[in-house]
Amino acid sequence: MKKNTTSLIIAFAITMLQQMQTANAQALCDSLIAPCSDTYSENGFYFQLQAGAANTLIKSFSTISQNVGVRDVAIYYKTGSYAGFESNSSAWTIIGSASGFDPLNSLSCPIPETKIPINVNLCIPSGQVYSFYIIRSNGSGTFEANKATPEGQIAVTDGSISLYSGKGTVDFFPFQGSFLRDSLTFQGTIDYSCGCSVTGTSHLNAENNEVTYPVPANDKINFDFYSVADNLIAINVFDMNGRKVLHQLQPVKIGLNKITIEVRNLHSGIYSFQLTNQDPSAIILKKSVFVKE
Repeated sequence: MKKNTTSLIIAFAITMLQQMQTANAQALCDSLIAPCSDTYSENGFYFQLQAGAANTLIKSFSTISQNVGVRDVAIYYKTGSYAGFESNSSAWTIIGSASGFDPLNSLSCPIPETKIPINVNLCIPSGQVYSFYIIRSNGSGTFEANKATPEGQIAVTDGSISLYSGKGTVDFFPFQGSFLRDSLTFQGTIDYSCGCSVTGTSHLNAENNEVTYPVPANDKINFDFYSVADNLIAINVFDMNGRKVLHQLQPVKIGLNKITIEVRNLHSGIYSFQLTNQDPSAIILKKSVFVKE
């Protein structure tokens, strides 16, 4: 009877955790809109996105077009700033390309948006800046940008992700770099979600909205932790009664760290963990809960 009761509690906890994580993602992490407020017609643009406190999965881009035309389009990315790399194709990685893109259009704002048919699925680690380059590689028509925000300053933010003003380009082919215009901001919608996993050196990943994973845990529990410096942190795990059942020290490097805790020896149930500084101040750096199967 006790075993059945424990199983029911665990099943309920798993359901609640998944619902909470999904609700948080839907409430806080959905899309960032850079509304149409002016129109500077471009063949493409460079811009930067910065993730907030959580790793951010960029899903797709929707753009606006003033001038009609069927076109081929490509999307590239690089870590850090685009500045100085506008004509350096080797510094960029292509995310994807599409042919026959025929977006909706209008002569003035409001201009209806059209989603570029390229799945981005790029995970930006917490606090980091990535640059994007969207370009019409063939065909006709334009993308629209706005000139209200000086280059390098935040044009739009929702706290989870920030869009920086960048450069427009009327280049006739990718990375020509000869027809650049400063202080032009991408206009449209950036679809994204919070919580994704960066594996190895690859930043292109499937969506993962879980704070800790897997749910439930069996032998190991994993989570991502962004550190502002090289450090030695303490990992403490507590049971439902607040008893410390696991303690370990682990070095972390500046940037994103994937941390794994061995939990195979723990009994089935609900646990919480805390990351703290090693020093006596024990400042809490991160805390969450997980379920052990």
